[in-house]
Amino acid sequence: MNNSHKNKKTNLKEWSSSGSIIEIGLAFHQKGQLELALEVYKTIKESEASYAESLHLIGVINLQKKEYSAAMDFIKKSIALKPNNPQAINNLASTYIKLENYDLALETYQNAIDLNPNFTDALFNKGNLLKKLDKIDDALDLYNLALNLNPTFTEALLNKGNLLREINKTNEAFECYKKAISINKNFAEAYYNSGLILNIQEKYEEAIKYFNEAIRISPNFSEAYSDLSISLSASNQFTEALAAANKAIAINPTHYEAYSNRGRVYGKINQHNKAINDFQYILKNDSTNPEAHFNLGNSFRDLKEIEKSLEHYEAAIKLRPDYVEAYWNAAHLHLLNGNYETGWKLYEWRWKWDGFSNQNRTFNKPPWSGGENLANKKVFIHSEQGLGDCIQFSFYINKIKDFGAEVIFEVYPELYSLFKNTFGESTLVIKGEEIPQFDYHCPLLSLPYALQSASIEIPNFYRYISPNSLNYNHWNERLGPKTKNRVGLVWSGSKLHKNDLNRSIPLEKLKPIISVSFEYICLQKEIKYEDTKHLHEFGILNLSNEIYDFEDTASICELVDLVITVDTSVAHLSCALEKPTWILLPFIPDWRWGLDGETSKWYPSAKLYRQTEDRSWDTVITRVSQDLELFNSHSRLTP
Repeated sequence: MNNSHKNKKTNLKEWSSSGSIIEIGLAFHQKGQLELALEVYKTIKESEASYAESLHLIGVINLQKKEYSAAMDFIKKSIALKPNNPQAINNLASTYIKLENYDLALETYQNAIDLNPNFTDALFNKGNLLKKLDKIDDALDLYNLALNLNPTFTEALLNKGNLLREINKTNEAFECYKKAISINKNFAEAYYNSGLILNIQEKYEEAIKYFNEAIRISPNFSEAYSDLSISLSASNQFTEALAAANKAIAINPTHYEAYSNRGRVYGKINQHNKAINDFQYILKNDSTNPEAHFNLGNSFRDLKEIEKSLEHYEAAIKLRPDYVEAYWNAAHLHLLNGNYETGWKLYEWRWKWDGFSNQNRTFNKPPWSGGENLANKKVFIHSEQGLGDCIQFSFYINKIKDFGAEVIFEVYPELYSLFKNTFGESTLVIKGEEIPQFDYHCPLLSLPYALQSASIEIPNFYRYISPNSLNYNHWNERLGPKTKNRVGLVWSGSKLHKNDLNRSIPLEKLKPIISVSFEYICLQKEIKYEDTKHLHEFGILNLSNEIYDFEDTASICELVDLVITVDTSVAHLSCALEKPTWILLPFIPDWRWGLDGETSKWYPSAKLYRQTEDRSWDTVITRVSQDLELFNSHSRLTP
């Protein structure tokens, strides 16, 4: 024991003149000087009035020192002497939690509340335990009770917000954090959790501001740096994202989520070996981490090491049997590999994924799974996912009709006119309108799985869509007499598409394929600002403001000789019209285009141009330019 400690002990009676011994102990206790506080509390004799409270506070110190059994014994002795002390009973309940006796903890918290119904700490602590036990509604009730008694209870606002976030009530959660911040402008945790909500809502620029504010208040907030890296990465600020993840790791070298986030950033910038190193580091320290296996699966997929990728997805699933994203990604790889039987089966896991773009719909009629007799039955087929998906899989509508069924086909508004002309014998409903009565239902992209069960093989898709003749005549007049072979162009898709960074090409890069020998027509409706100046420079006819829906696009496709497109809905439309279609694909393509080769199993009129391992569009564009010269020399002008 050092001298200053001895002096403090010696002067205890002298200090007691300005306060009770229990108050002196509390002063040390509140400063975090636990050993000094403990010595003071132990000097209080059994005959003194504060003896029961000293036992209680000795128990609290043991609780803080993680000596839980000792803590329980001291607090119990205190309560035996002073049974009506709700604070001691509250702390005893907290000790039971540490000893994992949750039922007794709940009962003990309630005892404290019964003694003092306005005891907000006990209400709050019991709410926390109920949340831990997944008794969500009960926990929420207790947080609300505590907040009714003390509206400025910021920790209760924080935990209520966290609970609401976990049950996907993100707007309500954000309001809790907002209120907590209005009470305490330096509440780093509230800023941090607000950032988490904004990340969920994909409001990344706002999230960045909140994470930075949390870091300003708490500079060593490792979690804030880690989640900031997610926001920055989603905003394509990859250098900054790596810096944030590195800072999180520097603060806390065992913060594995930061390694995971950094690995995902490396993946986005095609530094996959570095990503693999991060994920393998996590597994080295935590071999049962399913997310690390999942991320390794993604990294090996992006290197086209399909077998290794599937091994890691399977490992993730083994560790977490309900790991929906792992099933979903594995489904895509099996389909990419042409293993349709397994792929379609796993593809059904999409309905269990909260992050899936469409919710699973329930009806009072059974689903059609391929085994039920459809003769003279009405089958409701409902569209899902993207417009390209709907165009591709609408092929199967006629297959359902071949079973003798009457089809009710729900479609997106943009496709209604086109599909009305194509599937006129079916009943078409625009998504959101009232649905006629039916006997069975099936999501559009579940049809291959159901038909596989019905022993129907996947065929090549020949022409199965036709535009309206009046619409065709309108666009024929609009384009005027043809003097050159026409090429329809699509170089980019929606910025909102999760893979747009990889699938879209800046228009400027297409300059090598622009030739005076062709007439070029823009087939896309959305033109990115940075591409607008090149439309006029390249002499591309821009019809984006005149195209209303896909019937217009189909008619224009019919009037060109060749469509050159990246992987967007127009690729599917052009192929469904059996128009010669050259599709420019990233190194890791969508599953429907397969792993290699120039031809498509789905569309006979498609020719596939794939990026090589350098993931550059330059070599792709060079090949397209060379093939265009051959196309022009071998194609006769057909006015």
